[in-house]
Amino acid sequence: MKISVVSPLFNDWESLSILINEINCLYESDNIIINKIVIVNDGSNDKVPLDILNNEKIEIVDLATNLGHQRAICIGLCHVFEKPNGSDLVVVMDSDG
Repeated sequence: MKISVVSPLFNDWESLSILINEINCLYESDNIIINKIVIVNDGSNDKVPLDILNNEKIEIVDLATNLGHQRAICIGLCHVFEKPNGSDLVVVMDSDG
């Protein structure tokens, strides 16, 4: 099964790194293909860590200002559907601790 993940984020890149590691473990154990992880950066002040920037499966959608997690999710879903990649399923996940 091919999956895209959408996750809003505001200044909690450390928790996002943990989530990505957990997603990768799921992928390895259950034969799930993660096509794309869309991180909606909801106006964060902190810089994006290099390990996240260098991950080919991750796309970051930067918002100029904080719109709140519901609007960020909506923007992330629109991003996924505007750029179809053959996913069978889209999962929305919160990424903060």
